[in-house]
Amino acid sequence: MVHPRDIQREPLITPSLLNNGLYIFIVIRCTTNALVGDNSRASFTRSCSQVLQVSANPTGSMLVRNQGMVEIINTASKLPRGALWQVRRSLAWMDHRDLDALSRIELVDKMPKPADSAPQDIKEAFAEDYGIYGIYHRGTKSRSPYITLLIADIYRGVPSIYWWTTVPTLLITFTLAHEVAHHVVARRGYINKPEERRKYGQHEEAFANRYAFSIWARMKQKWYYRFGEWAMKNLAEWQFGFGIHDWNAGRYAEAAEHWHTAWSFNPDHNEAAEWYWRAKEMSGSDQDQQFS
Repeated sequence: MVHPRDIQREPLITPSLLNNGLYIFIVIRCTTNALVGDNSRASFTRSCSQVLQVSANPTGSMLVRNQGMVEIINTASKLPRGALWQVRRSLAWMDHRDLDALSRIELVDKMPKPADSAPQDIKEAFAEDYGIYGIYHRGTKSRSPYITLLIADIYRGVPSIYWWTTVPTLLITFTLAHEVAHHVVARRGYINKPEERRKYGQHEEAFANRYAFSIWARMKQKWYYRFGEWAMKNLAEWQFGFGIHDWNAGRYAEAAEHWHTAWSFNPDHNEAAEWYWRAKEMSGSDQDQQFS
């Protein structure tokens, strides 16, 4: 698959061109690096020429189709600058075999209500209003499988000056990889080894997180992603502090939001996770309590 760092594209896509509903074809000269196997790494370099097709329609939704890759469909009303590029950048880190049969990635403002056939944990998360950044939709006889990303929530707490850095790439990649792991399980029954089938049950979420962390680990072999990780940990501390301020002011729902954001920036921030759950409990009560 094409790695974004190896792509040189011209001419530039301007908003005016997209808003006019024009089809723009951009020839991309690139050098590709590929992953071979689940645990072993092999790379090859080849010259290639691809065509990227971008279209827009009057409703404001936008479709980005890269030949041989997954479609990215945006219906979000306020898409952060560079978000489509960041999603393509994230997709480039996925093994192309894991994306097999996945039809599209949808970027939305609001998550659709889970269907009756959705997993119980997803239904409970919606019912309790827990933070959900992405959902995998299994394929049916009439519909191919696809992934929905709540792009605004993924970007929550990320300053606009970071929108073109590796910070959004890491955040999008984790959620996207987690949902891709569910797709892999739906397709072949396991993520890494066939014997995992016996261990899934209620633990599929943990295996999906493990898959996402493995992608992160591979990304952080590059210094610029390690810098992104450092920036995310720094942002997590800011969000944690904002949560304390809201908690002490009795704004428990806002505190929970800040602590959930801090937790997503730094999954090892156990204190943010603990206080997030406490704030969720307090947001439904009339009690007042000071942070300590």
